[in-house]
Amino acid sequence: MAGLQLGDPTLAVEEEIGEVFAGGDSVLPALAVRDALVAVLPVLRGGAYARGIDRFLTTRPRRLENEAGYALAFALSRLSARGAITFERRSDADQLILEDPQSDRNPTHIGWSGGEA
Repeated sequence: MAGLQLGDPTLAVEEEIGEVFAGGDSVLPALAVRDALVAVLPVLRGGAYARGIDRFLTTRPRRLENEAGYALAFALSRLSARGAITFERRSDADQLILEDPQSDRNPTHIGWSGGEA
C-alpha cells in the first residue's frame, strides 16, 4: 500500500520467535508461528490490542483468515532475508499469506536457525 507507514516490529518478533521454537522443533507450521507471535505481541493483526481497535472502526476491515498482516509479514520477510528464519512450502499444508494470496512465496512452514543468523 503506497503511503502506508508502520512501525517496524522486526526486533520484537526476533526477540520472541525463539520462545515459539523453544519446544525443540526447528520447523513449525507458519500459521502456528503467526498465532504464537500474535499471542505475545498483541499489537500485531489478530492480537488482543489490534482486535480492540477494530471495534472502533466504522467499516470492518476485510481480511483473509490466513493473513499475517503488513507488520508481521514485513518482520518475517526481514528475518528471512537475514537468514534467521527460513520459509518452506509444503503441498499438504495451509499457507501464511504475506502479501498476495496467490503467491508461491507464501510459506506453509517456518524454520528457525536457533538464533545463529
